[in-house]
Amino acid sequence: MVDITSKELWLRVDEWAKKYGPLVRLSVFGQNMIFVNDADVACELFDRRGAIYSGKPRCGCENMIFFTTYNERHKRHRKLMQATLGPRNIAGYHKQLEAGSISLIRSLVSDPSNYNRHFRRYAGGLILSTVYGYTPSSSNDPFLLLGERSMSLLSNEMGAGIGLWPVDVFPILKHIPTWFPGASFKRNAVKWKLKISEFADRPFAFAKERLKRDTSMPSFCSSLLSEENVSPEREADIKWTANSMYTASADPTIAILSNLILAMLLHPQPFEIAKKEMEEVVGTERLPSFEDRDALPYLECLFLEALRWGSPVPLNLPHLVEKEDVYEGMTIPKGSFIIANLWSMLHDEFRYPDPYSFKPERFMNISDPETKRKLDPRTFVFAFGRRRCPGVDLANASLWLTLAAMVATIDVSKARNPDGSVIEPKTEYDDTFFRQDCIALQDYGSSSVEFA
Repeated sequence: MVDITSKELWLRVDEWAKKYGPLVRLSVFGQNMIFVNDADVACELFDRRGAIYSGKPRCGCENMIFFTTYNERHKRHRKLMQATLGPRNIAGYHKQLEAGSISLIRSLVSDPSNYNRHFRRYAGGLILSTVYGYTPSSSNDPFLLLGERSMSLLSNEMGAGIGLWPVDVFPILKHIPTWFPGASFKRNAVKWKLKISEFADRPFAFAKERLKRDTSMPSFCSSLLSEENVSPEREADIKWTANSMYTASADPTIAILSNLILAMLLHPQPFEIAKKEMEEVVGTERLPSFEDRDALPYLECLFLEALRWGSPVPLNLPHLVEKEDVYEGMTIPKGSFIIANLWSMLHDEFRYPDPYSFKPERFMNISDPETKRKLDPRTFVFAFGRRRCPGVDLANASLWLTLAAMVATIDVSKARNPDGSVIEPKTEYDDTFFRQDCIALQDYGSSSVEFA
């Protein structure tokens, strides 16, 4: 019997893929679960056959875009995000992104022992700023705390394992009353909905009130709510799309930042090369800006390798197969849950030779556009097809700028025990995201941050 909620399930599935092939099918009490372990197969199914593979199992949070089945509501929500977060709109957020990265660096240098808290405040604060026009006052800001509670529900309770519950396998359970033994999932769902709804309502109410006073900074909500004759349906779409942007972005951002720190610790040489490039292009009198990006090719490769090497979100949440399909002679039944094993794709030794090594140079001097696209980890990290994150351009910009600021300003090294011996960093994943919660950290100077 396979425990589908086991920790680091993607590693076990990757072993099966090496033995059985890129598509691995399990049957759990009659419910088919199919894991996709190859990037080309994933692109074929999720991109080219997206009409079949873009559904979602019901989970009780259908207002949120990444839990919504592929229907008219989902299309409306994506259009809202694309209209305000497309490549042509990102420049309007540059000042907010730059302010956020500067604040993070200052926090890391002045109080390195609480680096994880700084990451959380940066990720949550950046999203609250760009989505709602709200700037958190501290790490204990009520909106930040409300967002973290919502994220904890989604990642550690609703998304435990791979986001599947007994009712997914036994649909008849949805008909039992909440008081019935074994119906805890229904009682929990009621509580979860209330918490998620509270987090959708309160920041959105703030954005509406600020807009009435004409004092809101540019944001996703302000740009859409300022339209004439916003209908109640459109307002609801804006509210839930805004909420989805937070819940889809906060934890992955924190995970990627943790990956950057770990990579700095374990592979310092590439970061030394990036720092030298930074000094030659930017100098030491100012911080890097978006205008410097094209002149920093090695930093760009380091950014891509950090995304690939760490696999911050190893398994995508399940999609639902809308109708029976056949791929390479394998029947994929309607109603199957299909899951992309991103960890396996990003550690494919044929696509990325020596995949467990940190080698930014693997992305250097690739002239063929199609090869460049296939190797770019952003092709996979931000999901596929009709489920691909519409905020990918904003995420790409904010993460690159933060990496650039970190390379330019801080030195990271392993901490030491009182006897002088090096403390090796420990890493672990939780059910959904990469974590670095068991890391000791020391500070040996205002410009040097030591992690372990």
